[in-house]
Amino acid sequence: MPVFSKKILLLLFLYFVQGLPYGFQTQFLPIHLRSLGHELTNVTLLRLLHAPWFCKSIWAPLVDHYSTKRRWLLASISGLCLLCLAGCFMPFNDLRLLCFFLFVMNLFVSTQDIAVDALAVSLLQTGELGSGNTAQVVGYKLGSIFGGGVLLSLMETGGWFSLFGTLAMLYLEAFMFVFISPSFEDAPIGGTKNSSRFPIIVRTIADLIAVPGTRWMVVFVLIYKLGEQGALGMLPLYMVDKRVPNADIAMWSGIIGQSISIFGSLLGGWFITYHKLPVDFLLRQFCLLRLLPLGALLLVVFSSSVHILHGDILLYLGTGAMMLLLLLGGMVTTATFTFMMQCSRLAPPHLQATHYTMLATLEVFGKLIFMTLSGWLVDRLGFPFMYLVFSILTLVTMFWFRWCPSDFLEEQDLESDSDYNYDKTYKEKCE
Repeated sequence: MPVFSKKILLLLFLYFVQGLPYGFQTQFLPIHLRSLGHELTNVTLLRLLHAPWFCKSIWAPLVDHYSTKRRWLLASISGLCLLCLAGCFMPFNDLRLLCFFLFVMNLFVSTQDIAVDALAVSLLQTGELGSGNTAQVVGYKLGSIFGGGVLLSLMETGGWFSLFGTLAMLYLEAFMFVFISPSFEDAPIGGTKNSSRFPIIVRTIADLIAVPGTRWMVVFVLIYKLGEQGALGMLPLYMVDKRVPNADIAMWSGIIGQSISIFGSLLGGWFITYHKLPVDFLLRQFCLLRLLPLGALLLVVFSSSVHILHGDILLYLGTGAMMLLLLLGGMVTTATFTFMMQCSRLAPPHLQATHYTMLATLEVFGKLIFMTLSGWLVDRLGFPFMYLVFSILTLVTMFWFRWCPSDFLEEQDLESDSDYNYDKTYKEKCE
């Protein structure tokens, strides 16, 4: 199977569309608000705009059992297109109005993500998981770069009308793409219909937890990015405080940084696809290597706080360590999402999409809650102490690997050896 097959390109495009609002919210707004003098506590509270992402498991079973992939995707993309058209004519001088607008946008995008994840779980075979999850991570980051770089340049020249007008056109293109794509059959996403759907959320919890490796994976996805995301999220704001020009910060943390992160995701996917090493082994090594740039960032922040580093030296050393962390972080992300999908494929066919959505939701939940609190912690404890905490949290992740259940790892080996084909097995079980 070629790496860039039609289904991989399809997933790449859909995840690109999902990443558009993320870049705007995470790369522009925090730096802009901090430069205007807002406290770190208030700046990081913007992360709560992503609340629909870690609440989407509530309605994921409905997406998993009702209607079809095509209808859910068309409905969510239509909502995004109409919302952006309305945004062209809204006055966003009031920050509260902008926050409400972005919250509703995240509600639509998170619903779209459930349907796309269901599509990925059902379409990808075992040998395609590395390429498929690379497309997921890379597509999302490309959308983030576009949303945080290209669209912002449009806003500087044409205001909010240009920004949201361009987004509306992209979502219209996505709507047409999904509407005409032959990959979206009109079969239900989940299992067969039944009359006892009302308590479905309660009834599926036990089944989800019973999937091999789920308990371990839940804790892992909650903690594995805490140190990395904390360090990467606070460094641009720290540089703002040190009077590094906003343009330089945006360039290095935005377009250049995310491009390196994409390369890291591609590199991680290459290791997974073309090497016969177990995914859990590669993930462990990638996580261990993150301690090097985190230690360097701790040293840079501490040295700058005692006035040893400043100006261009701070920018170059800090961004150098940040680039290495973004590279390794991209590799870790691809390996983690591949590991998550392997875990979800051990669930019954009608629960696989819900299981994967649950893990993806918890992954987002862990990062967002911690990043929301990190600004409050930095305001009270200072940057050097928090960078020490970020390093310790990454070290804790390494210890958690010691408790990965052996039966779960054996299931992964059996699945890889047998080249399990989801589509064939799903049809056989539904007959």
